[in-house]
Amino acid sequence: AAGVLGLLAVAALIVGRGLLVEGTPHTASTEAPPADRREPVPEKGGFALLLSPPILLFLLFFILNSSASTGIRTFSVTAMMAFHESSLTVANAALTGYFVGTSTGVLAGGWLADRVRRYDLPMACVVLPGVAVLALLGGYVLPGVGLIAAVVFFGLTQGVMRPLRDVLIMLATPPGSFGKVRAFVNMGGHVGSAVIPVFLGWLIDQGEPQWVFWPIAAGILLAIGTIFIVHPMVKIER
Repeated sequence: AAGVLGLLAVAALIVGRGLLVEGTPHTASTEAPPADRREPVPEKGGFALLLSPPILLFLLFFILNSSASTGIRTFSVTAMMAFHESSLTVANAALTGYFVGTSTGVLAGGWLADRVRRYDLPMACVVLPGVAVLALLGGYVLPGVGLIAAVVFFGLTQGVMRPLRDVLIMLATPPGSFGKVRAFVNMGGHVGSAVIPVFLGWLIDQGEPQWVFWPIAAGILLAIGTIFIVHPMVKIER
């Protein structure tokens, strides 16, 4: 079913490709306009924009990072109960704390995004401690309070990262194109969310619940790697 929906989405893009093309056609003229009235060269738009390296890297970022977020939402409770031997109450409290941490982190990330001149290093400094916590969750059994605190902290780092990511996407997008670019990269999030549960569910079935946390951590590391690649491609004027 997910594959059929993906094909329908691609078909919709092809049919509506005319709506994605920036600008309007101009009639030919034998006279060149005066120098002071020449129109600026139009920015890359339409499919050319969506298939440009920066936007494709953002698409890859969403695939990887959304896989991590979906993994935490769908399988962390099972993994915490199986590996950390926590009660259902504690595991659910940790997952709730993750959402609270993410929401709080978004507010802090918005404040930070208004005050930095680059975005790759701040994102790495915020996210890497969360990745370390995930590795800890997959390697050591934590008591209830420590487990909740670790998952809340991870959610906080994910929340702080998101405004930084969104501002970087906006800076990489020509004026008037942010809506379709944001929709396009969001499709990557749906792809990641559709794929990762199959893999993590297989790990659970193999009796290796601790392995749930490590692929999530690896996906976030790869996602941050895409930010370091795309950042030099983005013109930042602050």
